[in-house]
Amino acid sequence: MNSVKGNIVILSQPIRTGKTTSLMNVVSRENSDQIYDGIICPDIAGTRKLLFIAERRVVDLEIPKSEDSIAVGRFFFDKKVFEDANKYLANLSLNVNDIIIDEVGKLELNNEGFHIGVSSLVSKFSNESASGNLILVVRDTLLSQVVDKYNLHSALICTVDEYFGANDTSVDSEVSGLILCGGQSSRMGRDKAFIEYHAVPQYQYLRDIFHIIGLQSLISCRANQTTLFSDNDELLIDDEKFVDAGPMSGLLSAFNKNENHSFLLIGCDYPLLTIKHLAILLSFKDFAYPAICFVRKSNPDILEPLVTLYHYSCREKLSEFYNSGNHSLNKFLSTINTLKIVVSDDTFLKSFDSPDDFNSFKAHFS
Repeated sequence: MNSVKGNIVILSQPIRTGKTTSLMNVVSRENSDQIYDGIICPDIAGTRKLLFIAERRVVDLEIPKSEDSIAVGRFFFDKKVFEDANKYLANLSLNVNDIIIDEVGKLELNNEGFHIGVSSLVSKFSNESASGNLILVVRDTLLSQVVDKYNLHSALICTVDEYFGANDTSVDSEVSGLILCGGQSSRMGRDKAFIEYHAVPQYQYLRDIFHIIGLQSLISCRANQTTLFSDNDELLIDDEKFVDAGPMSGLLSAFNKNENHSFLLIGCDYPLLTIKHLAILLSFKDFAYPAICFVRKSNPDILEPLVTLYHYSCREKLSEFYNSGNHSLNKFLSTINTLKIVVSDDTFLKSFDSPDDFNSFKAHFS
């Protein structure tokens, strides 16, 4: 059905039937012949987020109740995010395959939420030629009201499966935790993997977290570190082919020995990480993004490569990047279709690299 272009399409089906998940499966796939834009609102680790599709940028939509929030039932959403989304939608080019708005509902019926963006794009598609379709996601109980409000009586109406076909299925991804312990720890003056922030060596703390969330964990280290760790069966020694490449050595070695695995890679010097943060990354594991990482709202152009989920689909590109003489995981993430999760409170992304950092942790968190 999506071979028909320049139309307005309504994807309508009951609530909790996987509409948003199917859309995430579609837009996360890397396909030069299919270019999507617009917005999707997935529920990630229990809270509603907003994805700007082409920018691959995820922000918090659901927030605590405040003067900056708007209420929908028992939920509260960020007014500023709605403003940003409306500007984004209103300025979109029609030279993409499809523009998606997930979803059009009660807020829009009251001229709130994404109403400005929806109205702008409906007008454009009614008066201009377009390369693709405008796709509006509407729950079945609100379908007739949305059709009447935006005069969509000529729109095509179907389900997600009918429109996208087999492209809306998830990607199976077996994920393992990868704890990077191979650094020299020169600034700290002692091996950071064995510093006790939480009453146990940090590598054990991270290993325990991975166990709680059901992931097998691997400890990435140098060959001369093996006698330091008690759990030799969990050790992943840097492959000789990839030595002296910093953190990339550990990830390349992991992919080389487990080529069908994805890896939730964590540096051993992030003691403020919690299960909640890792759960956010893991929520995206079955989509086809090659990597999922955090970025700071205060500095969104800097990606955090050592708290990142690397999907197995990026394995070949990572190898090519390394063979070209590049050893920076940060730069690698910027060359692929990395999904960027924007966080306002970025305290947990602080790496503890010096004795002063350790002393500060003990002073404030012990």
